[in-house]
Amino acid sequence: MSIWMDEDSANRLERLRGLFKGIDDRELITLALKSLERQTNRVVKRRVLKRIRALERKGFSPQEIAHQLNDQGVPVPGQAQKWDSREIFRFSG
Repeated sequence: MSIWMDEDSANRLERLRGLFKGIDDRELITLALKSLERQTNRVVKRRVLKRIRALERKGFSPQEIAHQLNDQGVPVPGQAQKWDSREIFRFSG
């Protein structure tokens, strides 16, 4: 596999190679991407929760919050395709 990466990324990969000896580059990159995905999901969930809490403080109902999140194109974590009051309760519960 051949991929282009900038100098900083190449240096990070070298540091990871030193930490995870015996793991090939493909597996190492897979582990790094999974870790990045988990971290990104946590950040997104925190931001969405902050947005929900702010709307709750303004007196929005769960259905109004769901409508606003859908209008803004905020993705729903999990399997649901759109926000609804159940998802607001589940997510912020």
